[in-house]
Amino acid sequence: MKTHLLQILMACVILIPAASSQTVFLDEQFDAGIPATWTQTTNASDGGWKGGNANSLSSTSFELEAHGNLVATNDDDCNCNKSADRLISPSLDLSTASLVIVKFDLFYYDASYDGSQEEGKLAYSTDGGTTWSILGTLTGGDGWQNGLLMDATAQVAGEGDVKFSWLYNDGGGWTYGMGLDNVMVFEPAPVDVELTSLSIPFY
Repeated sequence: MKTHLLQILMACVILIPAASSQTVFLDEQFDAGIPATWTQTTNASDGGWKGGNANSLSSTSFELEAHGNLVATNDDDCNCNKSADRLISPSLDLSTASLVIVKFDLFYYDASYDGSQEEGKLAYSTDGGTTWSILGTLTGGDGWQNGLLMDATAQVAGEGDVKFSWLYNDGGGWTYGMGLDNVMVFEPAPVDVELTSLSIPFY
């Protein structure tokens, strides 16, 4: 009958080849502070985001955990106008990308004090930073939240002048702050799919 065909199918191995690695468009650990290629906007009297380590960037009520060198904005220490502390990545050419993932480590309470609620957002721009749209709202965690991922494919894949920014807002009061480290923007490698066996019952 169909014995010969079934034997061929059962011996078949299907392998879909994939690229060997992901494509990285941005990889920043802030080991030397805020790079010259990054920019920021702020209304704060302390200059906004700063580079350093947990010890140098902490204060009494905003105590960063050790994480090597990092960047942070500290409203607890400043108690100034941190309603628009925006840290901005360099421009990225994502015109060849079909998938875009943003990965980062975050230290953020997402807390309130005396009626003021702090906010954190990840934003993107496709016109070099002239206008911004929100990619996602950041939520608080217990200590460092390492390896957070946000999918920006629908918003920026195929665009030639993309910037990302981390926006901290103290809610108009005296709140806490935000720490950031290990930022990466990348296109994941396709997943290898392999069929190693196929079993077809005989009736």
